[in-house]
Amino acid sequence: MLLLLGLHLKKAAVNRFFILLGPALFAVWKYGMAREDYLHAEMYFLFVLLLAFLFLLILEKRKPVSAAAVLTIVILNYLNLQNAYYFEPLKFNFSGFRYSAGSLINYRQVADTSNVASERNIRRNVLDKSVRQLIGNGSVDIYPWDYSYIPANNLNWLPRPVLQSYACYTPWLDGENAAHFSSSGSPEFIIWELRKITHDIHNGTLESIDGRYLLNDQPETALAILSHYRLLARQGGVFPVLLFRKRELPVEVEKTMKAPFIAGWNHWINVDSTSADILRAEVKFSRNFLGMLNSFLYKDEAFYTYYLLDNGEIRLYRIVPRNAAQGLWINPLLMNPENSLSEPRVKKIMFRCTNPGMMKDQISVSWESVTFPDAEKHKAGLDAGLSFAGNSFGKTNPQRESRLLNTLNDLEGSYNGWSENPGPDRTVPAHSGSTSCLVPPGGFSGSFECSLDSVCQNHPGEPIIIKSMCWVNAAGRIDANYVISVEKDGRSLSWKAVKINDFVIQKNSWNYVFNFLVPDPELLEQKGLRLKIYAWNLGKVSFRVDDLRLCIDSWSGSEAAVLQ
Repeated sequence: MLLLLGLHLKKAAVNRFFILLGPALFAVWKYGMAREDYLHAEMYFLFVLLLAFLFLLILEKRKPVSAAAVLTIVILNYLNLQNAYYFEPLKFNFSGFRYSAGSLINYRQVADTSNVASERNIRRNVLDKSVRQLIGNGSVDIYPWDYSYIPANNLNWLPRPVLQSYACYTPWLDGENAAHFSSSGSPEFIIWELRKITHDIHNGTLESIDGRYLLNDQPETALAILSHYRLLARQGGVFPVLLFRKRELPVEVEKTMKAPFIAGWNHWINVDSTSADILRAEVKFSRNFLGMLNSFLYKDEAFYTYYLLDNGEIRLYRIVPRNAAQGLWINPLLMNPENSLSEPRVKKIMFRCTNPGMMKDQISVSWESVTFPDAEKHKAGLDAGLSFAGNSFGKTNPQRESRLLNTLNDLEGSYNGWSENPGPDRTVPAHSGSTSCLVPPGGFSGSFECSLDSVCQNHPGEPIIIKSMCWVNAAGRIDANYVISVEKDGRSLSWKAVKINDFVIQKNSWNYVFNFLVPDPELLEQKGLRLKIYAWNLGKVSFRVDDLRLCIDSWSGSEAAVLQ
């Protein structure tokens, strides 16, 4: 495109054209690359198409050469568009004119059909009768974003300034919502939806978009809600919700900040052992010159936090740097408020990004302790023996999930249930020990296999969750799956795979991969079930795996709503 400009540099009309439309092109480019998915990138491509057409109209000379250059630009942009996430071939049709004309002529039929479709689509969000009666005619807001609850239940909606939680990507926007929920003009009730269209890779229900943790989206808004609202009711089932009601008097929030310290990329950091109700970390990342240039012309790197729990598992969430500077939620890392069981504590955290070469090596971290000193005076907690934050989300049961099986294969020896390492490799430093497994094109890693009957024999009829993890080292993009399979007589009855490439944050480095499966309770009633775990290389590029682990937990004694 710059070459095309150079061909016509002395043309006043061309210069005016690019001066007027260049900033718009840059803005659409930034919009298209912000997420790099097809819906955003397509907007940029269509804008390029429009500019190309307008450019040819203003030219007086060199049209054949310019037309060839413009055609090349359009073709190359379209070929690049195919690299966008969720790409779909571009389609042009004129059926919209026919539908528009039909809508004008048969408006009532179209309106009736649309209303019926809308009612059908929002039916899943009809609240239980008991929950609806608690709300009555009181004002309501929906958190974090599904406003179809309003028409589905004929509620009195009182919205906040920034409607979707994930859109609060700056401290100012977060502050606007926090001030709203702290004001006299806030709604009487908040319906907190737990079954969203997004999917938490760890089976949690406090997830946001893009693999983010919901309580990190709006750090100050989250505290404002805890201070000014209390949990009133919990709706279970397939589409669980929490119902919060405004307190008569807010609970005081007290923050204590420790002196900052310097951390580095890809290194575990011991979590402060404070006894505060909530522990947060104010984290500040700094770009180097290349990073600033990259951020301006293209976009920032993707940033992630690894959470190492006291049960040995790891949670992985993407973070927004500006919100991280306000405070990342560390403990208690609430995952499943649809049940009352307590959850593991975070012992260590680690920060990673897609290209540390664009960032300064030093990361500033400050621990922030948040307490609610007068919570007991206001009877704000549900159980004085547990943390205020946990109580606020209904975590009143000190019992945890029951661990039925926990096995690790570090590929340094032979272990019960695990096959032999089919590709021992010592050419690249292993994640732990000295040996990893090289998975060739079309090949498989070492696998785990056991009888589910023997694992579940002491917990008949109880829901279980199968969790499997491993570490993967890849030199580039790979086409591979990490698989959990429940089989009988050699036939898979329940099979779930995650794309390993989605977990590769840094190339030529060890990246954490996680998969889970919640088998149907009716399936578990069958005898002779076998469980298999393995990595499967579907592509043409080899990669390495290490430290494969399997955990099976049971929700014994809990009212958990099993979500898949």
